[in-house]
Amino acid sequence: MRSIASPVLFGNDFVSAWSRLTRDIPLSRIRSRKQYDLVVHALEYISDLVNDDPRHPLVGLLETLEVLVEDYDREHHQIPMVSGAELLRNLMIEQGLKQVDLADIGSQGVVSEILSGKRRINKRHAGLLAKRFSLPAELFTRA
Repeated sequence: MRSIASPVLFGNDFVSAWSRLTRDIPLSRIRSRKQYDLVVHALEYISDLVNDDPRHPLVGLLETLEVLVEDYDREHHQIPMVSGAELLRNLMIEQGLKQVDLADIGSQGVVSEILSGKRRINKRHAGLLAKRFSLPAELFTRA
């Protein structure tokens, strides 16, 4: 493995590699809704590729994109103080999702119980919802 300080990576080679890498996915602060949508799409695609494999070669890129999205969300998408169930309900409406679309969280009955307040969102549910919606898990565990 070459060191980052290796002279081979500097100069035109480095600029060329960076230009190729960032041509389609911005790897700097997100400055527009168009960039945000592009980064979120890339994040979802790479997340599917990585699939919770901590040794996957794209884990670092996935983490970088998550930080960029979180920073943009923190600045532009203030999330009101609502319960996790209410947040989930609003996200489902916003994205046109039905209970059956959340089968990875649980059965349609489980999702229905969560939305009606009969069941709390547990830690596993919160983690899955956080990954799906690119939001912090703690937002889904609010009562």
